[in-house]
Amino acid sequence: MQMAKFVWSHKLVSISIAILVLVVSSAIFLSLLAPFDPYAINVKMANMPPGTPSVDGSGTHWLGTDALGRDLLSRIMLGSRVSLSVGVVSVILSGTLGTFIGLIAGYYRGVIDTVMMRIVDLQMSIPSLLAALLVLYVLGPSFMNVVLVLAITRWMIYARVTRGLTLSLREELFIESARALGSSDKRIMIRHLIPNLAAPILVLATLDLAIVMLTEASLSFLGLGIQPPNTSWGLMISEGREYLRSSWWLVAMPGFAILFTTLSVNIIATWFRAKTVKSNAQRVTIPKVASK
Repeated sequence: MQMAKFVWSHKLVSISIAILVLVVSSAIFLSLLAPFDPYAINVKMANMPPGTPSVDGSGTHWLGTDALGRDLLSRIMLGSRVSLSVGVVSVILSGTLGTFIGLIAGYYRGVIDTVMMRIVDLQMSIPSLLAALLVLYVLGPSFMNVVLVLAITRWMIYARVTRGLTLSLREELFIESARALGSSDKRIMIRHLIPNLAAPILVLATLDLAIVMLTEASLSFLGLGIQPPNTSWGLMISEGREYLRSSWWLVAMPGFAILFTTLSVNIIATWFRAKTVKSNAQRVTIPKVASK
């Protein structure tokens, strides 16, 4: 009953969740759900339009085939695995690093805060995509290099948000009470600050996931991201652009995958942020016991 009420009152959010579930399922269960081998080449079936039956009659290429005769739907499902992996791992790394730095800077303030925030300001003055292009040009394109570059160019956002929240929370009564009762700095940060930072940081990470996926697609499109034989949605668009006039589906289908996935992530993050604010997720409690 509650599920039906949720679906009816949040239709757009429900559709977005369904899309993400579909994308994540296709990435995790690729070998079971993919209609064809995403790596299988058949030049006789090159650039076939959507709905073309396979040569051996084993199925239908619902989204067509690419320039090497590979099933486009299977390739998009493979691309979802790579794109999601890059996005999730990068967000986890950048979020962890940025949250730690912001927490330390906001809690201790003084010289530590000044030095760390000047580093943040310096790196934020450099366009992230330009920095990523430069680093990948030097290091070379690969999955791990893309993940590290995206993490390095995004951690400052988490640091600034965490620092601002920490500066506000450290003046609250429950922090002053914990300090007066003898709680150590480590206990205050772990027991009282981090739980109150979790909701806004999670919202930020969800929004950042869409940005990271778009950035990865841009890097792969420019040839500095994921490399063949692996693929990502950005790389698929790059490979299909020379056939745009004759085989539009090579660009349109992975483009739609990027559009609907990132849009769904943004919708869910916006809804989650609204619910967080409405339910007053940043609740505070006065500690009952002290621990050094």
